[in-house]
Amino acid sequence: MSIGQHALSPPEAFLLLKPDLDDSREAAKIAALYLLAQRVFRMKSVEHSGFLGITRTTDVLDVGHYAGDRGGPVGAVWSKGRALQDGSTLADLAKSMQSEWGSGLKGYARDIVLPALESRGLVKGYHRKIMGVFPVHQWQRTAAGETASIEVAAAKQTARTIPDFLDNDPRQAAALILAVGSAVLLVPELRPHFAEMARVMAAQKSDGSGSSTDGSSSTGDSGSGTGEQRHEPHDDKFELGGLDAADIDALSSDLSGFDAGFDAGDSGGDGGGGDGGGGGD
Repeated sequence: MSIGQHALSPPEAFLLLKPDLDDSREAAKIAALYLLAQRVFRMKSVEHSGFLGITRTTDVLDVGHYAGDRGGPVGAVWSKGRALQDGSTLADLAKSMQSEWGSGLKGYARDIVLPALESRGLVKGYHRKIMGVFPVHQWQRTAAGETASIEVAAAKQTARTIPDFLDNDPRQAAALILAVGSAVLLVPELRPHFAEMARVMAAQKSDGSGSSTDGSSSTGDSGSGTGEQRHEPHDDKFELGGLDAADIDALSSDLSGFDAGFDAGDSGGDGGGGDGGGGGD
C-alpha cells in the first residue's frame, strides 16, 4: 500500500495499525498470504499410502522465486519457506518460524516488522518499566505514522464492506476489490469470501467492464490462468489496486485449511520473547 511516500508491505500495514507484539503471528500469516497471492508460495496436494495402504492426501508447500527484499518483512517469511525440505507443510513452516521467533512469533514483529516501520519514520521505539522494575521495549506511531495509519484503516474498513455487495451488486464488489487491493489481506473475515471474490473479479474481466482506481485496466494479463506463473514483487511494495482476479483466485484455491495448517505448529506460549512488550495505539 503506497501511503504518502511510504510503500508498505502487508505485515507492516497491519502492525502500523497496532504496533504491538501480541499481533505478531497474524502479521506473519498475512505475509504468507501475500506470498500465496503472488504465487511465490503455492499449495499442492500429494498422495501417499498411509496405514493399511489407505491413500491419504497432504497439502505441501511449494516455494518459488522471490524478487523482493529477502531481509524484509515478506522476504523473511519467504526465506523460512525456502529453507524447508521438499514435502513440508504450512505447519512445518510455522514450526520453523517459531524456532527463531518464538511460538507467538513475537520475534517476527520485534526484530523484523517494527524495525522496518521505525526505519521509515512511522513508529519509534521507547523503553519503560513495568511496576517500575521490569524493562520492556515498546513502539508508538510517529506523527507520520498516525497519518499513514488513517489511510490503512480506511482501506481496511472499505474492504470489510465487500461481502455486502458480492450477491447484490457484483460490479460494485469488483470495484471495491480493485480499490482496496491488498488491503483485503488485512481482514481475516474476508478469507472465506475469496472464492466468491475471485468469481466476481473474473466476471468483470470477461465482460471488459472492470478498471482499476489508478486508471489501468483490470483485464490485464497476469498469468495463464493455470496458476503456474508467479509474480515477482519488488521491494515488498503493498499498493492499492495491487490484487487482480488471478491473485484472488490463487488465494481462493490455496486457502483451504490455511489457518488450521498454519496454527498447527503453534505449541502455545510466548517463547523467544526476549524483552517482550507491546506498543500502545
